[in-house]
Amino acid sequence: VEAGIEACVIMRMGPERRRNHRLLPASALPVFNGIVFVYCVADAHALRGILTFHHVKRIIMAGDYAVKLTDETVSEFRRLAESGHYDHKRRSDGFRKGEKVRIASGPFVGYEVSIDAFGEAGSGDAVVTISIFGKPTVFNMPLVMLEKV
Repeated sequence: VEAGIEACVIMRMGPERRRNHRLLPASALPVFNGIVFVYCVADAHALRGILTFHHVKRIIMAGDYAVKLTDETVSEFRRLAESGHYDHKRRSDGFRKGEKVRIASGPFVGYEVSIDAFGEAGSGDAVVTISIFGKPTVFNMPLVMLEKV
């Protein structure tokens, strides 16, 4: 925070799991694997600094500029996650593989994607491809974030 940079990972509750005939309780996991939200002045110096961190591969860019999300967008996304809205519980009964859908909440609102596959036994998540890093990028996305077009 002293450097004017803050990072957060938005979390949700994952699925309950079975191991050796025992039911393990759900544990927290990121809504999006591999994405960390960073608050900073998005100048060239700060962006180069972020890229020096271990495991940071790239910054989501729109042309020559880092993608900026409003405080309201991130706050609403965080509020929905904390309230359990993105928890691993919704089934994929209403969606089909290959179907075009629109992202209805979260930081990628408005993107139209097609469903490539589903998570465990057709519940919780869909596998979608979004073009955000200048190339198609695969994400597991909570089904509750998606709506039919």
